[in-house]
Amino acid sequence: MKNRSVDENSEKVNWLKIKVMRYEKSNPSAIKFKYNYSDEEFKIIRVGGRGRPPKCPQTLKQLYTKQIPISDAKKKDLLKLCNTEAIPKEFHEWYKNIPSCTKNKDANIIITEFEDQSE
Repeated sequence: MKNRSVDENSEKVNWLKIKVMRYEKSNPSAIKFKYNYSDEEFKIIRVGGRGRPPKCPQTLKQLYTKQIPISDAKKKDLLKLCNTEAIPKEFHEWYKNIPSCTKNKDANIIITEFEDQSE
């Protein structure tokens, strides 16, 4: 947000005299303000809308249709943490239902890392 010094009517904004400010979710590029509580209408400062629009996509596409399985060794370790109550009981069922498989790239990477360190 840029510091704006004039409102929509090209009048100078005195930030120290503002008594009421309003931000609306429906209009995020504007700040409404009043100098007095008794003023009926808000004055508006535009804070966005200039320059290049952001490159972020408005909606993200879902990459996976189901949970990605973890290695059996990792699931075993997570369940051990559940049994020792290192993980709160309210999450135990979720960890028990995580899909796992014996052949997982994740498991191979971990083993090779440990082998490299021991040499």
